[in-house]
Amino acid sequence: MKTFNGVKAVYLVRSGSKPRLRFRFQNNAERWVTIDCDWETAEQVWIEAKNNVALAKFNVRDFFPDILESHLTLQQFRDVYIKLRQARSASPFNEISPRTVTTDIEAFQVLFEFADPNTPIERFDREAAEQFVMGMRSARTESGPRFKNTTINIKLRHLSAAFNYGERESIIKVNPFRHVHKLKTKRAQEVIKYLSRPEVEKIREYFAGKSSWLLEAFNFALWTGCRLETIFTANHNNVYSEPSGDGQERFYISVIEKRRQTRSIPLASYVVELIRERKALTEDPARLAVH
Repeated sequence: MKTFNGVKAVYLVRSGSKPRLRFRFQNNAERWVTIDCDWETAEQVWIEAKNNVALAKFNVRDFFPDILESHLTLQQFRDVYIKLRQARSASPFNEISPRTVTTDIEAFQVLFEFADPNTPIERFDREAAEQFVMGMRSARTESGPRFKNTTINIKLRHLSAAFNYGERESIIKVNPFRHVHKLKTKRAQEVIKYLSRPEVEKIREYFAGKSSWLLEAFNFALWTGCRLETIFTANHNNVYSEPSGDGQERFYISVIEKRRQTRSIPLASYVVELIRERKALTEDPARLAVH
């Protein structure tokens, strides 16, 4: 087997649509690796690689799994894949949320309950993937099946994405999960599209004796349709107004939603008052302590 130890230089190649790293080894052989991330993250990886080469601490396997080819184990593949996903999640320019990375990690944890993490990745084929699904389906607890079909499908989706990456980077020839079918799930007989007025009042009664911010968060969600994570990251400084055609002033708030996309939400006058009141509380520590 050809060794790739003895890296003496690494360069960041900026041509093309994706960043690439060019390695030069002690025997002057070169190897090019495409990095699946944005340019800012690629530059950070490049700087770290250069520093490690200078300190004789560089291990090419830590960063670029395609060099390992068929010598990679499932555990090594998992480690490299998660490291890259975490780097993309930390970048302000990517579309991967921290929750997605957590689900990736959880999917591999379940996989390693049914498959040996030291298995060479090229030996994990479609049959092994099918056995993994059968293992999840047959796993039970005292109260019944351990995994619902919906949960199994989520694990399959994240693992398939991981092995798609492996195929794309020539780590494996074929994604073993490609032809593993998702399980059927029961469709909910009733889909709640909105809360009825009695349901709204019941929820408000529940929050009445608790901290005021809980009721305010519920009202804000009810009046704007925002997700919980959006509410907790909303900032009063992002409230702005624009004149309307009838001469009235219309208020909006700019929020960051899932996948870090920005959206402007129109605000009713009572929502604006709610935001102003919460802002006043933050400026008065004595009042904030009791709310």
